[in-house]
Amino acid sequence: MKVSKKSKLIKSIASVRDIESLMTYKGIVEAHRHGQVKLRIPGLGEREANSFETTLNKHLSECGCLMGKIFLLGALALAVIYQLFRGNTSVRGIITGAVTLILAAVAGGAIGKMIGLAIANVKFRKTCTALKTRLAGMG
Repeated sequence: MKVSKKSKLIKSIASVRDIESLMTYKGIVEAHRHGQVKLRIPGLGEREANSFETTLNKHLSECGCLMGKIFLLGALALAVIYQLFRGNTSVRGIITGAVTLILAAVAGGAIGKMIGLAIANVKFRKTCTALKTRLAGMG
């Protein structure tokens, strides 16, 4: 099946079993590939389904960039402060300082991104659990 770049595939969720499948690593990867989750659960009101869909899709599309930026800026600030107090103005000291700044920025950004993705994953699973609980209350 060929899909144009503009169209999005939709992962359809119709039962508690689908939600449980979605909560697994494989399910999350598949949902990312589809790009969007659509709830088609009988008995769940349209407004409530839309609310769950919006929340699930929001967490599914999180990329961790905001947390990465925050950690990158924090690491850079700490590295700059460290270099200022270090006070080594020799050529070797300046080169070491520049390398330290670059490494701090890369490490801070990567760590922040991983934390951002982990938080989004936890929120996604929490929303799935809330949806499962809601469906259990219906049956």
